[in-house]
Amino acid sequence: MRNKLIIFDLDGTLVDTIEGIGFSMNKVLEKHGFPTHTIEAYRGFVGNGLRNLAKTTLPEEYRDEETIDLCYKEMLDVYSQFYSKGIALYPGIESLLDKLTEEGYTIAINTNKDQRITEYIVAELLSKWKFIKVIGDAGGYPRKPNPVAALAIATQGGFKPDECIYVGDSEVDYKTAINAGMKSVLVLWGFRSREDLIKLNPEGVIATPHEIFKMINP
Repeated sequence: MRNKLIIFDLDGTLVDTIEGIGFSMNKVLEKHGFPTHTIEAYRGFVGNGLRNLAKTTLPEEYRDEETIDLCYKEMLDVYSQFYSKGIALYPGIESLLDKLTEEGYTIAINTNKDQRITEYIVAELLSKWKFIKVIGDAGGYPRKPNPVAALAIATQGGFKPDECIYVGDSEVDYKTAINAGMKSVLVLWGFRSREDLIKLNPEGVIATPHEIFKMINP
């Protein structure tokens, strides 16, 4: 069966955003006198939204709801200023999206990133392509791995779950695909290691963007 809808995660899948995320969160931590983290460490922290990022990066003894909420709100403000620091499409993404569009596939984005910042990034780097829906952490949709947003995208496009491929770079994306009844494809150029992804046993693990066509047309 030919899959027709491709739902992409954003960070670590289409766009390399780790430098801006780490830089911004570290500025918030520094402001409060908390230890900061390396950019490499942030690769393991991201994937569950900015509030969870704030919680994860705080020292354990300061992970009370009040401190988490404060740092989360400050992170939103700081990151809205520095989200573009080091940002770029991953190599091969532009030609992949061109080919998918040319061949008539429907594409969409589902991310746990703040909706407002998601839209900034899409406008700056992805406006060339038509995504039927861009869902971030807003608009009444629960965050991944809850499948509600992914299924809403499928419904909007007129697709059944088994006609969809969910492409991401983390265990959160894998769980979202499974929960939605969609085929899961995980990418090796994102924020998780090959070992982390392989042990999830997804239906596909790809090293370059155009390998996705092996999953679309097996």
